[in-house]
Parts: sequence; structure tokens; C-alpha cells
Amino acid sequence: KTQNDYLHQWVEHRNEYLDALLAMEAPPNLWKCLICDGDRIYRCLGCFSQP
Repeated sequence: KTQNDYLHQWVEHRNEYLDALLAMEAPPNLWKCLICDGDRIYRCLGCFSQP
């Protein structure tokens, strides 16, 4: 096979690859603070800056 053959094969599945890459970039579904179990979206404001 040539490089073009491999690229054509990849192009047929590009949406699957893109979906997988984007899924890995998404934030985790953990919307609770791992330290105090409080609610958080970006960071827990109660635990932020504490050791």
C-alpha cells in the first residue's frame, strides 16, 4: 500500500478519530471536590489554596 492508500483509509474514519480525541479533552464528570466532597465546577472555592 502507498501513503495515499493509508490516508484514504484514515479519512473514511476521521469523525471517529476526532470524536475520540475530543472525548479525551473533555473535563471529567467529577463535579464534587475530591477533598471536601463539596460542589465545584472549575475548582472548589472552600478548599482552594489550602494544603
